[in-house]
Amino acid sequence: MGLLETTGFVLALAMLAGLNLYLTLFLTGLAVRLEWFHWTSQIEALHAFGHPVVLGVALVLFLVEFGVDKVPWADSLWDSIHTFLRPAGGVLLAVAALGADAGPFLQALVALGAGAAALLTHLARAGLRLGINTSPEPFSNIAASVVEDLAVIGGFILVVNNPLAALVVFGVVLALVVYFTPTTLRLIRAMLWLIWKKLRVPANRAHELEPPLPNKLPAEEQILVGDALTGVESPIAWAVHGVTGKVRGQSGLARNQIGYLVAHDKAGTPLCFATKRNFQRGVHTIDLEGCEATHESHFLYESLVLFDRNRKRHLVFRFHRGQDGLAERLAAYLRSRLGLPAEGGKAVPEPEDAPVEAETAPKPVPVPDFPDPDSVEPAKEKMPEPEVIPEKLPELPPLGGSGDMAAPEEPAEEIKISPDENPKRESE
Repeated sequence: MGLLETTGFVLALAMLAGLNLYLTLFLTGLAVRLEWFHWTSQIEALHAFGHPVVLGVALVLFLVEFGVDKVPWADSLWDSIHTFLRPAGGVLLAVAALGADAGPFLQALVALGAGAAALLTHLARAGLRLGINTSPEPFSNIAASVVEDLAVIGGFILVVNNPLAALVVFGVVLALVVYFTPTTLRLIRAMLWLIWKKLRVPANRAHELEPPLPNKLPAEEQILVGDALTGVESPIAWAVHGVTGKVRGQSGLARNQIGYLVAHDKAGTPLCFATKRNFQRGVHTIDLEGCEATHESHFLYESLVLFDRNRKRHLVFRFHRGQDGLAERLAAYLRSRLGLPAEGGKAVPEPEDAPVEAETAPKPVPVPDFPDPDSVEPAKEKMPEPEVIPEKLPELPPLGGSGDMAAPEEPAEEIKISPDENPKRESE
């Protein structure tokens, strides 16, 4: 092979190894064993990959990765384990593809270049998977895994049949990977920060009282915020550590920047986001006029969403799950400050056939209005008057009915009964 063909072959193997190491090893060994390369006899170092044991181990590891790659978050854990394995595999394949005729200097140079290419490809893949894992559905992970495997197979077929075309294609891909490397690194850093905060959440946090909103800033950020809001004398209402998400319509602010979102008590004061980018600290002011605020909840983080339909602005700030309800509280604060109704404040109309709660509810029992016992005079107990018995008893009719046989009348004896001897009173 010529120099350009060798360069294309080495670059392709290194980048394919950074994408999927075990599939690349298996395809390389299979190609050597089946003599897909017309120049395999010139590269004896590649014959080791065609050994049956190497082929079997590579196939088993590929099948394991094929299954793990489809599971959300398990694929990111697998990528973290292979952060050093894939670049090392890319160096091994690239040095073997040079052949025995290459000198030590060339081998060292190729090893460095191949390792860098494999590492950049691996970081691009890992960052893409971290971004996909924020989606709640698993189909995007499956689709990404299948596309990556097909890309490795297609790239390997291209390099086998036309190394010069592979040099052009993989050169363009490598240039794009290098261009987006800062974005990828910010994404990986932000996601790892959110994951670390998520893992540090105590198990009993749900039983704790809702903490107040933090209002403390590091000294350097406080100075920068004060310089950005010259002439504004107002205490800080809250300062929350978070990460930028989607950013549209806000110049100077980018995705996946870690910093502090700051609000002041004074009405009309813009929000500030103090961050560090490209080793330089800066403050971005966010005008709230015409904005609306809402919140979203995700597995790894919760988001504060600011949007302005008139100016087509859309800003998302992500906060770790160490304090449940933080984004909701921030959104409620901003909506109150902007004079907007609370989220979910509109009444939802009930369907026509829904039972009316007022009809089924039990009616309240009226409580009689009792007089105040202190205002009512106690009733005086009235003693019953003694019963008066007449002094003269009525005359009894004569016995026998009539005639001369009647007994002579005798004068009745007067009986006087005192009130104490009254039998009715004793019974009472």
